[in-house]
Amino acid sequence: VDGSGNAYVTGVTDSTEATFPETAGPDLTFNGGDSDAFVAKISENGVAPAVTAGGVNGASFLAPLARGGIATLFGSLLANAVLQAASVPLPTTLGGARVLVNGVAAPLFFVSAGQINFQVPFETPAGGAPVSIVVERDGIRSATATASVILNAPGIFTYERAPGILDPIVTHADGVLITPGAPATASEVVIVYLTGVGDLNNPPATGAAASASPLATSRITPVITVGGLTARSLFAGLTPGFVALVQVNLELPANLGAGRQPMVIQFGANSTQTVNLAVQ
Repeated sequence: VDGSGNAYVTGVTDSTEATFPETAGPDLTFNGGDSDAFVAKISENGVAPAVTAGGVNGASFLAPLARGGIATLFGSLLANAVLQAASVPLPTTLGGARVLVNGVAAPLFFVSAGQINFQVPFETPAGGAPVSIVVERDGIRSATATASVILNAPGIFTYERAPGILDPIVTHADGVLITPGAPATASEVVIVYLTGVGDLNNPPATGAAASASPLATSRITPVITVGGLTARSLFAGLTPGFVALVQVNLELPANLGAGRQPMVIQFGANSTQTVNLAVQ
């Protein structure tokens, strides 16, 4: 019995396929002699994993995907356990699961039976044409799903502050999360966390953490709007020590009003989803 609970049985048979049914392997249509050896794997997890869609941005949960960004797959029987990657470079197998993007094993952040978070390999074509996505669990493959991968498809990470209320993951310069109880102020420098901004200067290898020197910076200067006003971008690039996590350091407008102010960050032709920032 292996670590996933699969049982392995070997023995001898003089049967053919009619009386010794198979679910995998070569057809047993004749005997090689008076009798044949056999190996069988018996598993409760023999059902193939199923992917409900080709993947979404891991921050916004919207399509399409961005090359080098964090993505999320949903489905069933995707992995054998709930596991999070414990080190970098990220593994390409976790909980018995692999994600193949155009046949390339993608780095994995998190796996469970219903969800997998992975990095879209930097090597993935980014022209918008469909790419194939397959989940493999213990060698059993899902049907092929497809996803559109483009150069940049930014999404801001959020958290559920209250049922049905999503707030962006934005911090003060000291790292304290901005919330209605700890709001931002006009002219303050804040840090927004997102993914999917496209090509970088000094990019790390797929699955590797970003370096602090040299920094991996976005090749596109973002256009930032908060409360309908333009905010000044101070830095846009990967967060050192993390994989595919982008931060944008920005200075809020001096005449920004109080309340939950809508914020959008645009990279080239593509924008994040609109989120609401708590401002006093």
